Amino acid sequence: MSEYIKSAIPQTGRKHKLLSQIIPLFPKNISKFYDIFTGSGDVFLNVNAQYYLANDKNTHLIRLHDVIERNGAEFYDEIKRQMKNFDLSKTNKDGYYKLRDAYNELPDDVLFYLLISHSFSNQMRFNKSNKFNLVFGGRTFNHTMQENYKKHVRKINKMNIEFSNKDFRNMDYDRLGKDDFAYIDPPYRISLAHYNENQGWTRKDEDDLLMLLDDLDSKGIRWAMSNVLEHKGKKNEVLSEFAKLYNVHYINSDYKNCNYQVKDRVSKTVEVLITNYRSGAQWRYQSIVNVAMFCPIVNIR
Repeated sequence: MSEYIKSAIPQTGRKHKLLSQIIPLFPKNISKFYDIFTGSGDVFLNVNAQYYLANDKNTHLIRLHDVIERNGAEFYDEIKRQMKNFDLSKTNKDGYYKLRDAYNELPDDVLFYLLISHSFSNQMRFNKSNKFNLVFGGRTFNHTMQENYKKHVRKINKMNIEFSNKDFRNMDYDRLGKDDFAYIDPPYRISLAHYNENQGWTRKDEDDLLMLLDDLDSKGIRWAMSNVLEHKGKKNEVLSEFAKLYNVHYINSDYKNCNYQVKDRVSKTVEVLITNYRSGAQWRYQSIVNVAMFCPIVNIR
């Protein structure tokens, strides 16, 4: 794919910049594609499959995905109308806080979309009273985001897609067979991402996920998981041991040099794609001739 579509839904930690490394490692022929922690949707929008299931535990995200798929043009028009109504821009703090107050008084999908489009780092955060409480981020729903929105709508309208709002443990994996593929991008245990605040992703969550992946592997179902083995001197020992059983592809997340080649490991993040299938000779050749983009596989089953 010459150009990867960027999802209309802004979210911190999105995968768009890494798609050129991740997507080529996916299987070529996919019947059903399960995006188990779909987030912004950057990944499923750029995968070729016959059927898609996009799941996320975050109800707000799934609602946005669903309304964009079902009612994209009308939703866009309402976004533009409300931008004018609140006089939103990358410099108007007052307009943002009026928007936030309006949403907290009467939650609405359009207002929520505009909140995360203008909030700090495009994050979503609620206080104990379930009120959106992020500060203004000095950003706006600009021309680039508007074009991304239109591309998102055009692409998703051609897809056979279903949205799911479940914990990953409660999904129906019996629907998956050997021609299908699951992508997993869970919260990272050792990072300081906002979704992991207040034990949002626990050791039990991680253990349950790894057991699920082992089970899928035993049934011959292909999967790939994005994750982090090391971050600022911390190492995910459980994940590192798990990865030894599978294939590990190192991702160049800083666009400079592959993490395992950098001397200053303490300040670096070792991001990986773990797969339970071989990616073929083409991947090994590419890893040799283009190390600026990829790093070689270190474990082959």
